[in-house]
Amino acid sequence: MTGDTLGIGELAERAGVTASRIPYYDERGLVSPVERIGGRRRFAPSAVRRLWLIDLCTQSGFTLAETKLLLADRGRRRAASRKLAHQKLSDITVQIAQLHAARELIETGLRCTCPSLEDCSCAADIWHLLPSEPASGADATSMPG
Repeated sequence: MTGDTLGIGELAERAGVTASRIPYYDERGLVSPVERIGGRRRFAPSAVRRLWLIDLCTQSGFTLAETKLLLADRGRRRAASRKLAHQKLSDITVQIAQLHAARELIETGLRCTCPSLEDCSCAADIWHLLPSEPASGADATSMPG
């Protein structure tokens, strides 16, 4: 089988990952060698695609444990994967809203010519970005009414 398998270096090169990541993923059950020759791990060519999927999942915000669940869920309807995906979509929606608010604050700050944002007369554009209730310990008198 050796002719059809890939060593760690070749697998890493084809998948575009560091070689040290492969044993790390192997130890966590994300990718497995098909054989060992002289103590060296050998992987099926399909491991390249699996590494791409692992990277895609982690870039999408999934932890390695969640990624392992996604890759292992082979049920007909993949209920566990779907539940996790719905939660991740919800998390991403919140992050997008936070990023939009941050962008709006930065853009307002760049347009503003006042001495500070706290004393800004044009800051009415940003007050809607703040929470409606002050955080515990915050000075409620400084919050817009």
